[in-house]
Amino acid sequence: MGASMGASMAVSGNGNEVVRTSVALSPANMHVNYMYPDIPLKSILYIVGEQDIVDTGEGVIDFPAQTMELYEMTLAPRKLLVIEKTGAHGTELLESTGVNETILQWITEQMPI
Repeated sequence: MGASMGASMAVSGNGNEVVRTSVALSPANMHVNYMYPDIPLKSILYIVGEQDIVDTGEGVIDFPAQTMELYEMTLAPRKLLVIEKTGAHGTELLESTGVNETILQWITEQMPI
């Protein structure tokens, strides 16, 4: 599990056969494709704020659009949770209603005991 640039690290484990699932909070496609262009994306829960659009001064990062691109490239199982009406980013999303429960449910489904 990782947030923002750490979300790129969270999905990087997909290249290792022992990694069974990942959770990515506010990931950016540009980070994943740049850092890990050959990793097969699978079994990932993506979580992003609907209004998480950041002007870095050098350009605008539209995290919902970037997350959608990653989601569309990801093989099943996959899940996308867009938190409406929030610009929360990264770990701030953990404060949104139902997010922690969704993460726990995802991990439980992907890694049953």
